[in-house]
Amino acid sequence: MSAIPATTRARVLLRDGYACIAPQLDRQAGWCMDAFGNRITRWPGRDPGPQYLQMSHTKDADALSMSKKAESDEQHLVALCPFHHTGTAAGSNWEAVNRNRIRQHLEELYSTRKKR
Repeated sequence: MSAIPATTRARVLLRDGYACIAPQLDRQAGWCMDAFGNRITRWPGRDPGPQYLQMSHTKDADALSMSKKAESDEQHLVALCPFHHTGTAAGSNWEAVNRNRIRQHLEELYSTRKKR
């Protein structure tokens, strides 16, 4: 997968409020944590860096083949903290369990913009 352009990362972070979207989409998501297991608070209006917020690719519903990769554009990316992006101590992975919820969120964001 190709690197995500800095301008795309900046647009996704701005759109997602410089915060992990997991708590926005799921009240049961729990605390956001950095790669070191420390709780994350918000960084209003600035990029906290990839060790705190990571870009997660989400495929379109019609592109669920293992051979196809999601695009590295803002319609296929969301900001997630390492805890919600790569997994929890219990071995579950919020992103994997909630992929349809993420996909629906992105579809709602961009289908509304397309209708205007």
